[in-house]
Amino acid sequence: MTALKASQIHNERLTDRHSNPDIDTDRSDQNVVFFRTENLTEDVKRRVADIQSRQKRKIRCDAPVAIEYMITASPEAMARLSAEERERYFAECLSFVEARHGTRNRLSAVLHLDETTPHLHVLVFPEREGKLDAKSFFKLPALTAMQDEFAVKVGRQFGLERGVRLTELLEKGEKPHRHQSVAVYKAKKLKETERKLAELEQTTADLAAVEAITPKKGVLSSRVSVTPEEFETLSGQAKAYVVTKETLAKRSKSLIAREQAVSRKEALLDS
Repeated sequence: MTALKASQIHNERLTDRHSNPDIDTDRSDQNVVFFRTENLTEDVKRRVADIQSRQKRKIRCDAPVAIEYMITASPEAMARLSAEERERYFAECLSFVEARHGTRNRLSAVLHLDETTPHLHVLVFPEREGKLDAKSFFKLPALTAMQDEFAVKVGRQFGLERGVRLTELLEKGEKPHRHQSVAVYKAKKLKETERKLAELEQTTADLAAVEAITPKKGVLSSRVSVTPEEFETLSGQAKAYVVTKETLAKRSKSLIAREQAVSRKEALLDS
């Protein structure tokens, strides 16, 4: 219940003090509020009290009283969509959640356009068959089925691809993706950016070293002489080129095989 108020403050931008540095407050007026309640906490308390009045078993004081969906797509995919397509996409996203939970259980829906990538926050009341039952919505088979259904009913019509399934990761022996806090995620992204920058600087230095070589061509010979240091530089660049070429070739084969597997799965799904 305490986290519910925090979600409302963030989603509806009820304060100018944000922990997320990516929020551009100058663009917050572009956010779209599809619907909200005047007092979210009180409305949820009333719903919980209503359910409690119809059952003998006492509802735990720490029971989940809301489910929050955050729906988006990759930055590249969102950039490909026109403003009209993006508006239609998020409208379809909202309809999908409403169909899953019923319009009676929707609490708020806000589209954020003041951050790096547009995304939709939807809060719903987790009622199922007259009971407060958030747990049933979070069982792994239910989540997998929901993501499969979303990919077919919503994502496909906008050219979006479904993310990698947990079962596929486990089959490959890879670790499943885990949610990370914003601070941890941004720290890792910064470290990765610094690593790539260092590689780029090294490549730039290598190229500059190659360009600085001055060939000495003999009058009666077609051979070019270089210093031992210059030879080592050229040799290293040649080896790196061969390794890069082999890596790209392997990745291309892997990508083709993956595309073929996806095509087969889509054909089975269509059938």
